[in-house]
Amino acid sequence: LRQHLTPHIGLVPFIDAGQVGAGNAPFTGQLHVSAGLGLRYYTAIGPIRLDLAFPLNRTAGSGAFALYAGLGEAF
Repeated sequence: LRQHLTPHIGLVPFIDAGQVGAGNAPFTGQLHVSAGLGLRYYTAIGPIRLDLAFPLNRTAGSGAFALYAGLGEAF
């Protein structure tokens, strides 16, 4: 969900999932799921993104959160 708060500021709640495995066979790794909130600053050349994500099924040795910064749209 992408919600504009002002013409230049937006808020983005999200859920993301992916599998991580040692081999190259699809759908055989452990599923990791995270949820978070992103802040967007919309410019003429694209958004500046700042996302904070929290793992929902945290494993031993993983962090309690992750911070991502980026330029442009994420697909």
